[in-house]
Amino acid sequence: MNTNRYSNLVGPVGVVLAVVLSVFFIVIAVDASSTISTNVSTDGNLTVTGTTDLTGLTTLVNASTTVISTTGDLFVGGNATTTGSSGNIATEGTLSVASTLSVTGASTLTGDVGIATSTPAKALGVAGDIIASTTSTGSATTTVILDTNGSASGGCLQMKDSIGATTYRAYLISTTTNGSSDSEVMFRVEAGTCQ
Repeated sequence: MNTNRYSNLVGPVGVVLAVVLSVFFIVIAVDASSTISTNVSTDGNLTVTGTTDLTGLTTLVNASTTVISTTGDLFVGGNATTTGSSGNIATEGTLSVASTLSVTGASTLTGDVGIATSTPAKALGVAGDIIASTTSTGSATTTVILDTNGSASGGCLQMKDSIGATTYRAYLISTTTNGSSDSEVMFRVEAGTCQ
């Protein structure tokens, strides 16, 4: 049997076999790996299928262009803190808070705001009672201000009677008598609406 013609194939076959086995073991090792003890760096996209748990601080660089984009829900189990003048949280949908919402500083809300209602008919819609009070132990007062900067300035309270059959309005009216420059202010309650 002439083995010379087969001896020339041993080198290339060995190399191919070594490469195939190396790739096979690398795929198995990466597929089974759950911990990477060194840094992972990529100039492209990192795609992860399945759950991703990040332990420790996570930093997104280039803050002017960095975003977190999700097509589903974003769950934050602790505090979500933004810093700086551009540290905004924006949503085009509903922002739901299951517990206490604490806001420090001035807040600007665009559109109608509903308290205990999802369909406010005016700028502020409240379904339920409103309590205006102070918990101060000093001589503080509680003030409700009804005012407008329009040409027909004034404030008006609108309410229904005890059985809800008739709507009444209550407001202040300033009158003068007999051409006098002196005016009187009266509190008027009458049937009708404020607007």
